[in-house]
Amino acid sequence: MAGPPPEGGKWPTGLCGCFEDCGTCCCCYWCHMCQYGSVASDIDPKSSCCGQCCCFWLLHYCCLQGLIAGPKRAQLRAAHNLPPEPCGDCCVHTWCGPCAVAQEARIIKKYGAQPAQAAFVTAPMTAPPPEQAMYSGGQ
Repeated sequence: MAGPPPEGGKWPTGLCGCFEDCGTCCCCYWCHMCQYGSVASDIDPKSSCCGQCCCFWLLHYCCLQGLIAGPKRAQLRAAHNLPPEPCGDCCVHTWCGPCAVAQEARIIKKYGAQPAQAAFVTAPMTAPPPEQAMYSGGQ
């Protein structure tokens, strides 16, 4: 379950904070295309994990992965009110791809892809039920 949104409008985990979650770091190191597909489908549930992975893989080998990954990172940042650090979203994915995907995966794992919604919905007030008479069985 996702926790409360990060406070202060700053990234709660660094771009090079892989030791905060070694499993995600290893996944991103060995196959960050697959991890990106998972992150992208978490950010935009209408997108296919496999489709995002394949597009990222094709663009990665032309050094153009920032074209597909940058807008997804921007969506995640906008949802959590995070600044574009350390540089623009496309640049982060072009020059630090595996680290960017790992950072996004840590954010999603801890806070969810969207800010936490209100846990309780209050129902409108209604009139109390009518009083009922109690009879004791005697006359």
